[in-house]
Amino acid sequence: MGMLDGRVAIVTGATRSMGAAIARRLAAEGARVAGLGRSPAEGEAIAASIRQAGGDAAFVPADIGSEESVAAAVHRTVTTFGRLDIIVNNAAATEILRVEGGVRAAEETTERFDRMMKVGVYGPFWLAKYGIPHIIASGDGGSIVNIGSMSAHRVEGAMLGYSTSKAAIEGFTRQLAHDYAADGIRVNNIVLGSIASDETAYLHNDPVNGSARARNRMIKKPGTPEDLANLVLFLASDQSAYMTAAMVPLDGGAMATYPAPRIASTPVPTD
Repeated sequence: MGMLDGRVAIVTGATRSMGAAIARRLAAEGARVAGLGRSPAEGEAIAASIRQAGGDAAFVPADIGSEESVAAAVHRTVTTFGRLDIIVNNAAATEILRVEGGVRAAEETTERFDRMMKVGVYGPFWLAKYGIPHIIASGDGGSIVNIGSMSAHRVEGAMLGYSTSKAAIEGFTRQLAHDYAADGIRVNNIVLGSIASDETAYLHNDPVNGSARARNRMIKKPGTPEDLANLVLFLASDQSAYMTAAMVPLDGGAMATYPAPRIASTPVPTD
């Protein structure tokens, strides 16, 4: 038996490496998975690979930055699988930073900032708005897992929209957990650090940025999408039944250490 047998999960951003890893891990433990994303070719391929491995998955096209699209995706998920138990809010508009780079507030555009907030904050809100009634209707409670970031706590590189959205999702997590605890719905947030994924390869491969990130971690190697997927599985399953409103770090110890330069020891003068 799998840890998630009989349950149905929505995973957003499931056409990319981290979301795909999450979808595969939940399906391997028995969940029927609706993978939401904007790339049909990639999404269908991932869903097919899950089915070939013995799992049950469907690709559901959705733009998480659109309320109408999110509502339709939730409806299609419930129509396809008959219920909803788990929501994993993984999608983020990181392509803006990866392709266009970061800028400071005075140079930021309203359109870019709005897109970051729509996908990173409004998207999870819409998933809750349209998804929670179905979770309650299942009668078994459920779990919502938000993928946050240590950028909510430690900022860098003119990422105003991204850092703001990840700070907001922490407050969102706590409030949602409070409001739906009586309905048996747990809500937790993963404070994500350096994960070596397709989307972040440009950071880890950069000789300056990559080495600086490694120096700032206790565990020098970056995490993997599978590391994230394992933690999502734990938070989505009954293994974490007494956890809610938690901010769970997955950062290789980065936030617990102070990135100071190493200072050579100097002999103490004696009389």
